[in-house]
Amino acid sequence: MVRRRLIDLNGNTHSLCDELDAGRQVYLVFSATWCAPCWNYHNSGHMESIYEDFGPDGANEARVYFLESDYNTNEYCLYGPSGCNGTTQGNWVDGIPFSIINLTSTNGPTVVSDYSIAFFPTVYTVCPDKRVFETGQASSQVLKTYMTSCEMETTLVSSYDEICYEDETGGIDNRTHPRTWQYQLLLK
Repeated sequence: MVRRRLIDLNGNTHSLCDELDAGRQVYLVFSATWCAPCWNYHNSGHMESIYEDFGPDGANEARVYFLESDYNTNEYCLYGPSGCNGTTQGNWVDGIPFSIINLTSTNGPTVVSDYSIAFFPTVYTVCPDKRVFETGQASSQVLKTYMTSCEMETTLVSSYDEICYEDETGGIDNRTHPRTWQYQLLLK
C-alpha cells in the first residue's frame, strides 16, 4: 500500500493516497496465513463490520485492506492448504467483502518496512490527514471510535516533511520521521 500502487486478488489497483485524498479513513490489516491470532481476528467479523458500515455500500467514509504480509508464502495459502507452499489456517478469502492484497518479495519488503511491522496481526488506522494509529486487534466498536478520532482537531507539536507520493507510488512513510500530535474534539 505504501510507496506504490498495489493490486488485490481481484486485479484491482489500490493507492493509499488516493483513498486519503478522497477523505476516506483507511484500515490496514497486516497478517500472515500461518498466524493463529491473525486467523482468530480475521474470523471475528470486526473488519467486515467496519467495511459494511463505512465502506462503499455504507457511509463511504472508510476502506479496509487485508495485506498478507509474509511474502515467503504464495497466494494459494490465502485460499486454503491446496497448493500452499507453507502453512495456512484456512480460506482467508471466502466471504470477505474488502480487498485482500498478497504481498510478495517484489512488493512486500517496502510496505512491511515502511510500517515497521514486527508482529502479526498488526492493524493500523490511517486518517485522511495522514495521521496513523496502531489500533491492534480491536473490536468493531473500538475501531468505530477511530472514525471520531480522525475528526479531532490536531495541533502539530513536532513536524517533518511528510510525502504522499502521487504518481506511481501512492504512499506515506511515518517510520523515520514521526509526528507528535495534541488532540481536541471538534464540535460540529
